[in-house]
Amino acid sequence: MDRRFLSFSLLFFISLVSACQRPPEEKGLRIVPQIEPSRPRRLAFSPVDGNRLLVMEANGLVGIWDISTPGKPALFSAMPARAIDAAFSPDGRFVATACLDGRIRYWAVDGSLQWVSQGGHSERARQVVVSATEIVSGGEDGAIRLWRLDGTPLGDPLTLTAEEGSVVSLAVSPGGDIAALSANDAVHLWKRAAGAAAGPAAFQHTLLHQPDRPRDIKQFITWARLDPTWGWDESVAFLPDGDGVAAVLFDTSLRLWGLDGARRAVVPQPHQKKTVRALAFSPQGDAFATGGFDGIVHWWNPDGSPRNSVKASEDIVLALAISPRGDRFATTGRDDRLRIWNRNGTLSFVFPHAASGLHIVGVALEPQAPVLAAADDGGGVRLWNFDATAHGAPLSESGQAPGTLAFSPDGLLAVGENRTVRVWGDNGVARGEPMDVDGHVSAVAFSPKGDALAVGTERLALWKDGRPLWARTIRGSDYIQRIAFPANGDFIVSGSWLGELQVWNPDGSTRAKRPKTGREMTRGVAVAPDGDFLAAAIGGGSTIVQLFNLDLSPRGEPLEGQNRPPSYDEVVAGLTFSPSGMLVTGGSSGVIREWTLPSRESSTMEVGRGINQLGYWRRALWVRVADDPIFLQNAPDEGGMLLFYGPKHELVATMLLRPQAALVFTPDGWFADSGWPSQGLRIYRPSGKALTDAEMAQRQSPDRILKAVTEAASG
Repeated sequence: MDRRFLSFSLLFFISLVSACQRPPEEKGLRIVPQIEPSRPRRLAFSPVDGNRLLVMEANGLVGIWDISTPGKPALFSAMPARAIDAAFSPDGRFVATACLDGRIRYWAVDGSLQWVSQGGHSERARQVVVSATEIVSGGEDGAIRLWRLDGTPLGDPLTLTAEEGSVVSLAVSPGGDIAALSANDAVHLWKRAAGAAAGPAAFQHTLLHQPDRPRDIKQFITWARLDPTWGWDESVAFLPDGDGVAAVLFDTSLRLWGLDGARRAVVPQPHQKKTVRALAFSPQGDAFATGGFDGIVHWWNPDGSPRNSVKASEDIVLALAISPRGDRFATTGRDDRLRIWNRNGTLSFVFPHAASGLHIVGVALEPQAPVLAAADDGGGVRLWNFDATAHGAPLSESGQAPGTLAFSPDGLLAVGENRTVRVWGDNGVARGEPMDVDGHVSAVAFSPKGDALAVGTERLALWKDGRPLWARTIRGSDYIQRIAFPANGDFIVSGSWLGELQVWNPDGSTRAKRPKTGREMTRGVAVAPDGDFLAAAIGGGSTIVQLFNLDLSPRGEPLEGQNRPPSYDEVVAGLTFSPSGMLVTGGSSGVIREWTLPSRESSTMEVGRGINQLGYWRRALWVRVADDPIFLQNAPDEGGMLLFYGPKHELVATMLLRPQAALVFTPDGWFADSGWPSQGLRIYRPSGKALTDAEMAQRQSPDRILKAVTEAASG
């Protein structure tokens, strides 16, 4: 298997629908790419099955792994949850996730989404715990919220003071008591009154610990947001029988209290002056373990006396989990290795880990044929059919990293490479010599008739038959970032890195100009199908979507609703008009919005991954999503996953691209691949049993793939 194909984690699950031409016993199949986790950050064993391990990655994906065969973990399901925390239900049948948008999501263990909470935290939700009767969550708004198992709120929230800031860690006892660690290192206990209704009045509050030198909560949250899953894993926990609370604190201490608030034990520096990151109790109550910034896991007796230790990571131990029987434990660290250990400290096995490699940085789809071009950051450009078969030989396998790709209406492909642009036929044959454009190529776009090519560098230039017709320089230290034509080709719209929009006549004269205002960076431009107005996404980490008349006067206020929730800024990286005239936008939150104009009404669709590109292939919407989104305003623009949707928002195919290989599959269990063996994929029955190799071979069908996409594209 090409290791570059596994350079990122693509844990991705799709809820599958039945196919009309399958035997009844095959209904409900689900398809899961077998790709190892690249950045594991949270771990949890199923409470009822020591062979099922929950792994949450830094990109917010949650995977359920079968570890019954040592050394051969198998991905059972995956949830594109955009999660910061995840927890099993006590019966192991469900998983709750705390998410960036402040809401709680509830999933079946097979990866199907059950519900999204009605309301949520006003800031990011950072912690979630599931009991037999309710769900408890903690957020950056300092609130601890209770939810029924159907996602409806349960009473008023418990709240921390403004000085304490975010809820950092949360625990719930078997009796329903709640313990929480705040951002400033205070430890709280809320004892539940028997038979009391939900809400603050149902609890008796005790402050177990108030730090002598509170942590700077603003600095902490800023630090934590550099990685949404950074923070402390299970820093506060109840003893298994619920009669005491333990916490590992920022002052490097380990402390235990009784439910009456009396201190039971203090270990001042369990990790030799290193910060303690993780805490987990054996379900049997005979021991607990801590992991720290020294890369060591220490085991302790219930009274806080030491037992044994193991070097568990080459760097920081970020998380640890103990199996239900207490015979195994799992760890992960900042070295991104996921290890399974025997209780005596001997290593059982290490999860396979993807080697770093080349990344897909841009795609373009041919308008009239099921073919796409993909560019990687090593300078390679390849053509692929939608069924994952190669469309001819590579156009380029190394060299200058391509800046942009664009297809013409008749299938010619323009590839911008540093200071040159080259045009290829879709048969892989170059058309003419490379064009020296005298500047770094940052945007290319063909005219609607395909007879001219607009090239953006520090200048905007129009080329025809391999020769420049004109070139116009924009102001210094700026360059063209986006180019768009109307359907009739009467003008050209450009947007610059510094947020300057211009409308150009075909002869190179300026029709209209909008100088840079307070927002920099043009992330997208698109002209309405009738050509009488345009849309632009402008801004860095907080992007606005604005409509403009052709004289670049604003066409009303910016469109509201793309930036949600207010706790983080959204990068709107995709913007296009649908064949029916709707404006479609998508960004780093993984939410696609369809805007009906001029009413400005919008509908949303979640794809679960940060969006880097989107467009239409005939009537089918395609979306390129990020492989490893960190949800930052400067998130990398890399991503080799394409999602194809039909006119009714139904997902019809998922395509995974790497420089040397491709895999595509449909929700009803058909797949095709190129350079990625079928053992890189698992198809499961509703019972959880995987299809045999022979059955997998029968599901491989490029024809089914092409049929699914082309039928969706025809509408």
